[in-house]
Amino acid sequence: MPFNAFQSKYAAMRAKRTGSREPVTANRNAHTALKAVLNTPLAQVAKRTGVERGLLGWSVKRVFGRSYLELQREARLAFIEQHQGMADADLASALKMNKDSVSKYVAFLKKEGRIADTHRQTGKSYLKQDALPFQRQPLAHEIISTLAWIKNGASFNTQELVLATGKHKEALLRTLKGLREGGLVATTKQGNALLFRITPEGHQWLRKMAQLTAVRERRALRGEKDLSRMIRKKRADKERLVNLQIFLARQGEAAKAEEIRAIIARLTREEAAYRRELSLMQQRKAQ
Repeated sequence: MPFNAFQSKYAAMRAKRTGSREPVTANRNAHTALKAVLNTPLAQVAKRTGVERGLLGWSVKRVFGRSYLELQREARLAFIEQHQGMADADLASALKMNKDSVSKYVAFLKKEGRIADTHRQTGKSYLKQDALPFQRQPLAHEIISTLAWIKNGASFNTQELVLATGKHKEALLRTLKGLREGGLVATTKQGNALLFRITPEGHQWLRKMAQLTAVRERRALRGEKDLSRMIRKKRADKERLVNLQIFLARQGEAAKAEEIRAIIARLTREEAAYRRELSLMQQRKAQ
């Protein structure tokens, strides 16, 4: 049972009890516990709400017919089933468990046939089936994105790429070699200079990378670490685009430079929104 089905099941159970003779306090306490059951011990729920721990446990048992620990185990299994594409380390962070406990839950779900018995990453990454070549190489992404902004498949030489990206020539050449071997970048010679341009496969790679990035942002659970990581990413993206904007303006590409300025403004708004969300989360945690 996926986590959204788990939530629907117990919300419906509580709603059914609402119209019965169930004490209002028990129903309210059970609702409070259900909202926190995924990653919060009962003692912390009691401390946060000011409701005595024994009363909370009794309310959960009365309304849902099972103990808080049983409900929590079911919730965590449902969450892992729904988010089986997440790595064990990410799941452990979201559920506030250690990785060994997550591994035991995963093994149980595999045995029950509730998740695919396939290779899963144990580090902070997603399933290999989601992977793209070079997806974990920021410089490769920056080079392909830069080349994609040039009109009509025009080419860059190495010095122009250095100016557009602000990166060292040696690092660019190492990455460009891999991109050329991967078919994402093509080269032509002009005298002694080597010119680089994006290929149709490179454009396709960019589209897939954009889709993968969007999926990851939707999957993010908005914990403090997730939000801090997103803030750093937005800031790095802005810095990269500022270099490219300046370069294109110098090349007479005013329209494209203006497009990039609009993207930078959007990234600034997104970064500000993440910062506000992180600040609110930290304030609630401090209370």
